[in-house]
Amino acid sequence: MLPDFKEGVSFKIGNGARTSFWHDTWLGNASLASRFPLIFSLAANQTASVRDMCHLGDDSIPWHIETRRNLRDWELPVMLDLMDKLKNIQCNELEGDSWVWLKNKVGRFTVRSMYNSLLDKKFLIAGSRSIFPADVVWDNDLPTNIKLFFWTLLLDRTLTRQTLVRRGMQISPLCALCGVVQESSSHLFLHCSLVLQLWSKLLASEQETFLLLYSVDSMADWLSVWPVKSGNPLMVKVWSYLPYAVVWITWKFRNDKVFNEGMSDIHKMEQEVKGIIWYWCGNWLGRKQYHFRALIDDWGGVLAGSVVGNQTVVGIG
Repeated sequence: MLPDFKEGVSFKIGNGARTSFWHDTWLGNASLASRFPLIFSLAANQTASVRDMCHLGDDSIPWHIETRRNLRDWELPVMLDLMDKLKNIQCNELEGDSWVWLKNKVGRFTVRSMYNSLLDKKFLIAGSRSIFPADVVWDNDLPTNIKLFFWTLLLDRTLTRQTLVRRGMQISPLCALCGVVQESSSHLFLHCSLVLQLWSKLLASEQETFLLLYSVDSMADWLSVWPVKSGNPLMVKVWSYLPYAVVWITWKFRNDKVFNEGMSDIHKMEQEVKGIIWYWCGNWLGRKQYHFRALIDDWGGVLAGSVVGNQTVVGIG
């Protein structure tokens, strides 16, 4: 019941002195540390209160987030997204921070409102035709072992470090790739700073899709919001496989680092993503019209749908 209670409460920011900027849930449905793990990992003050980060007065930039180093180009959109979330939030020096109950209009907790909320949730789940997003797992032509992997992943049974700790193993819960945040499946495959670089490279020409990463909290959400494309056959095929390939290769490199002390090389991960996509296209009759070199030399063109058969690319030989 505690998670249901937490879903029903939120902070009302006053002067921000009692609210942790990064760790409390005061803006949206999750902490900023979990929603923006990349910026959190770079933040100079990870224990700051909201008041520490908010400039009261006439400052033209009301929020100041100091980082331990200058942001790289691919990290700037993430910071801008965070600042956009903050732009309409103002601190009030004359008021203290307070809790607000979201399950009724007056903002105060009552047993009845909690009961009604749980009842609504029960009926919502019971009335759903498909709680498990079966279509994103089974309704594709991926190899069976990949489908089974995603089946366990979406059931939250993948053996990430967080899952292993939850089962009683005495190991560090921190991500094997970045070593900063607990290794949950959503962190490892979506929000890990290393994996974000991989997503950024592969989606360099698809910035709207890349920014969707910061609006989802789970792999089920990510696969559900992944845009559907039509048109050029190679583009459609590659695009439909891309999110699955990134996750699969990330898991492969993560395991290699855990068990073999392997290196996490972004360039190599990027090439292996393209390689596994090409391999999965093996049963597609249309593949013979194209060459793998297109994915290596003209990735942007592949995603744009401008690579047409054998007319645009030259085979590896």
